[in-house]
Amino acid sequence: MKEILLQLFKNLNANDVTYGVLRGYENLPEEVYNDIDFGVSKSQINLFFHIVEETLEGFELKEVHYLRKDVLYQKYFYNSKTNRHLHIDVWCEFSYKGLRYLNFDSALNSNIYYKNIRVLNNSYEVSLSFLKEFLHMGKLRQDKATLLGEKLSKASNKLNPVKSYFSESSHNFFIKSIQTRLFELKEYRNKYILKLFIANIRKHGFYCFINIFRYYNFELKNYFSPKGKFVCLVGPDGSGKTACYNIIKDDVCSIKYNKLVYFHSRFGKIPRLKDLFRFKSKNEIDYNQINDKRRDASQNIYSKTRTTVYMVYYFWDFIIGHFIIRYHKYKNNLIVFDRYYYDYFFQTNFSKYPKILKPIFKLLLPHPDHILILKANPLIIFQRKPELPINEIELQYSKIDKLFARNTNTYEIDTNSQSEKMKISLANILLVYEKK
Repeated sequence: MKEILLQLFKNLNANDVTYGVLRGYENLPEEVYNDIDFGVSKSQINLFFHIVEETLEGFELKEVHYLRKDVLYQKYFYNSKTNRHLHIDVWCEFSYKGLRYLNFDSALNSNIYYKNIRVLNNSYEVSLSFLKEFLHMGKLRQDKATLLGEKLSKASNKLNPVKSYFSESSHNFFIKSIQTRLFELKEYRNKYILKLFIANIRKHGFYCFINIFRYYNFELKNYFSPKGKFVCLVGPDGSGKTACYNIIKDDVCSIKYNKLVYFHSRFGKIPRLKDLFRFKSKNEIDYNQINDKRRDASQNIYSKTRTTVYMVYYFWDFIIGHFIIRYHKYKNNLIVFDRYYYDYFFQTNFSKYPKILKPIFKLLLPHPDHILILKANPLIIFQRKPELPINEIELQYSKIDKLFARNTNTYEIDTNSQSEKMKISLANILLVYEKK
């Protein structure tokens, strides 16, 4: 990554782009901690991205994600051959929900150079970092508090940049919060947001309300056209769901998504049925008494009544899931669901389900963006996890094939293969660029 970043900053400097790396630059260009936060003059946003894209294209890093949130532009770049990736956030104003809180042009014009990289001077860096923690999260993280305290002691103008929108007393409170390591700030936040709102009206007049409207307009657009993904893992026990999840978590998710959100069997928004009622199957098996620990699924088929009660009850948990999925997709998160409701229709113990439930579930419950069918040789599955007999594994695969025969969003993942091949397959599915 070092050679890429060296070339990128060289090109930005050569073209006299007015930019500044806002924070977390200490290890650049050798190492990128998570992403690179840039501040870029509005008038040069297009030039900046042209240089970035042209530079990264020379290293075969392709854009896989783009999102705009009012004054924030997010882009993710990825090279599938080398597995290198870069996440760039670009700000063209310092704003909280449409309210400006620092003078953006003054911050960029007071930049200094660090290893040939333009960065904010200490006063602006500390002011910006503190206000982002305070306004956006209402707290000061411990690791941030230590770093801000060190930088504040070196800042010649302390937090004077905040005075463009906050009073002298506010400035003193902010300094005290850093010096005394006041971590919990939520009780003070609303008070200072109100002060910020009044300051924005005084400085910008009617444009203050235009800025707020524009912020929420972008939020609504992003809510109804989210960039996150909802993915289901489907397959018999032992088909490789855990291995697949670990690859997504460790090697794929961070390339394009903010974070990974995992669910197993249900969304967990209603009490578990077994906590309300205790069912006892007449044919229940004591697995500890079976020497080879294999299940004979035909001996553990639930009654039609039990199956119906179970499915109808958890139907409402999946209905609530609509809102959970929408929220996480709006946040550009990757939702991975292991054992989604599809399991009802191919697992033998639920084979007595009322047939009317299948079309109802398919119509009304959340639809995944991608259904990943994990395929492996039944003998290999049995060797990995000898819980189901081979004939039961074959039967479940047959039911899975019929269940998704008409779906256009299903992908087969060969879990017989080594993890590197699985990673490539998953990356090709989950990192496809879809501009909305």
